[in-house]
Amino acid sequence: MGLLRETWHLLATAFRMERKWRPQGQAITEFDRLFEIALTSTLDSLVGSAGAWHGPDVFTEELIEAIGKVLDPYQWLWSEHSRTMRISAVDGLRSDDEWQDMADFIRSYGADLFHASQLTLGNVRAILHNGVDWYLEYLEEEQDPLRPIKLLEDLDRGLYDRERAVWCLEQTYSIIVDRFDRFLEYNTTTTQSDYGEMLFSLLDFLRLEVRYDRDAWNLTPLTLVHNSLARNQLTEASEIWEATFEMQTADIAEQHLEDLERLQKQYGMRMPTITDHLNERFVKPLDVNRILALVKQSVEDARQGVKDSEAFTKLRAEVNDYLKDSWGSGVDVPNWLRQMDREISEASRTNYVGRPTAEAELELPPVPISLADFQSQTKTWKTSLIDPYRRRGRKKSRGNSTDPDTSESTDEPDSSDAD
Repeated sequence: MGLLRETWHLLATAFRMERKWRPQGQAITEFDRLFEIALTSTLDSLVGSAGAWHGPDVFTEELIEAIGKVLDPYQWLWSEHSRTMRISAVDGLRSDDEWQDMADFIRSYGADLFHASQLTLGNVRAILHNGVDWYLEYLEEEQDPLRPIKLLEDLDRGLYDRERAVWCLEQTYSIIVDRFDRFLEYNTTTTQSDYGEMLFSLLDFLRLEVRYDRDAWNLTPLTLVHNSLARNQLTEASEIWEATFEMQTADIAEQHLEDLERLQKQYGMRMPTITDHLNERFVKPLDVNRILALVKQSVEDARQGVKDSEAFTKLRAEVNDYLKDSWGSGVDVPNWLRQMDREISEASRTNYVGRPTAEAELELPPVPISLADFQSQTKTWKTSLIDPYRRRGRKKSRGNSTDPDTSESTDEPDSSDAD
């Protein structure tokens, strides 16, 4: 509707409300989805309007400059959100000291506790459901006197702290459940999985992967911009954005690959899916954006019986290029194929008149904004939407009023700290 600035302020308010009323401990957030909707809608509105501002010769340059002005406040908001986000259960091992404690624990006690036969998904979930303390008590009651469990002996003798043991076990089991696809690959492609005391080698690979995922997560706003450009068939702009993105991320991507090579030599093992993931170098998702952007037109052409579909020809070429350096482990379906399947299902869906779904989209005609309006919005982007004189008047009335209905604050949270 052309309300770019208002959209950002609404999103910022939702962010502050969620942080204020979030329950203690782990909580599910809806902010990721709201952020994607807000930024994508803003970009689509901007792309649809920018074509009328200048001639085609300067369109791409002006568009990228305009996107940069809009992206900065969104990038700041995403960074604030990312500080409180846990990407994976492996985040619990980000500290080097905690990781060293965990690795030492597994080396010492893993042979009895972490053999692959004991780590079925059902068993691990049952342990987490009942609690690790319950599991230790169960082991104490059921252990074979002829084959004592080393951890239980050390706990009885006071050689190892029980609370620390509970933490190590809980972290390990939580990671296995959270990344069971990686554990399954480890269990089927490596010889280390035959030895429970070597499980820390998998966790070390997962620590590296989660560091990569954290960096990729922080780049989400930039990836969403490329996705919007690709879906709007702005080839020149998307190529410029992709080249700039690759240049900005090259050094850190190279560092992750060097760390991967070091781990492969250290443990004498490879994790194909993790290797593929890190070889994306942050830019592979941009290739997926181009693939997904061609799906809808390809489906439309197939539905209309177009034999030589230009969109499908491009789609096939993009997929072939993508597969040149993406192998996978063969254990699980790659994420990009899952995304493509969802996109095809969405594009193949026929118009159905009936009860709307929970995610039904409200289609409204686009409202273009003029260049003057856009410049006016960007100049006052972070200024509160509420008139300052009205705000002062409210504060005075709240100070003199005892009516709870009139004393409740409805002011927009100050966003000046986004600078």
